[in-house]
Amino acid sequence: MASELRNERILELYDIDYLQMSDGVQLRLLTHKANSAKGTIFFHPGLGTLLLSWERVLEMLADEGYTIYYVESREKYTAKYPKKAKLTRERMIQDCAEAVDLIGLDNDSYIAVGSSLGSTILIHAMAQGLISPKHAVLVGPNAEMKLPIGLKLLLPLVNDTIYRLSKPLIKWYILKKYVDKEADPEQYHKYALGIDLSVPSRFRKVLRAWLGNKVWEDLPSIKSHCILVGAEKDKLHASNTTRRIAELIPNSDYVDLGTNKAAHDKPLVDLIISLDI
Repeated sequence: MASELRNERILELYDIDYLQMSDGVQLRLLTHKANSAKGTIFFHPGLGTLLLSWERVLEMLADEGYTIYYVESREKYTAKYPKKAKLTRERMIQDCAEAVDLIGLDNDSYIAVGSSLGSTILIHAMAQGLISPKHAVLVGPNAEMKLPIGLKLLLPLVNDTIYRLSKPLIKWYILKKYVDKEADPEQYHKYALGIDLSVPSRFRKVLRAWLGNKVWEDLPSIKSHCILVGAEKDKLHASNTTRRIAELIPNSDYVDLGTNKAAHDKPLVDLIISLDI
């Protein structure tokens, strides 16, 4: 765990445990329980996202007096798998609902925070009535999961060995296309480390599971208040898509935080603190 942390104070503020899903998969859970908590936050990070990406936000929210449950999804290297466990779109949405239930969060009693694929999972879970947070803060959700045509055609043929051999090329492509190293070296480092620590079989399966997924038809069914967080300068998460999602959710607001860094730092924390709970 040390390799994905710069701030070891997180280990003082949070207890680390696992939530066991109904199919036996165990998801890593970080918990901070505050005395006389301002509110409760359920945090669901994105595809392959490392704790490193959110440690500053988690530290500041804990210092602000929130009880926080940070639940990682099953494609991450931290998840523990029994034999024959599935990694599908439906199963990951179910995981989110089961985690909320296992933690014991009542409807309208908490703030859900997600990023990237974590936000997308929250969108589907809310639309299906599986979870009902009072507010959902959705940072750069994936409206549609697309891949370059070449990679899309090759994906079914790629086994773990080929993936390991291809990882440098995959890493180069993703970082070159979607991350501005000069403008945001911190984002570059986080994504590079995330690719390095990814589990080949899980990464391949999660891409196949979500390929072609679209959120558009689900958006009008969401009842919770949602805040869509855009970062106009972020190449990986298109802010115009985030803005369009906000327009289609009945009770929602759009907030532009400018950069990916701001969306993972104090500006996001200030936004969460502004919400009533």
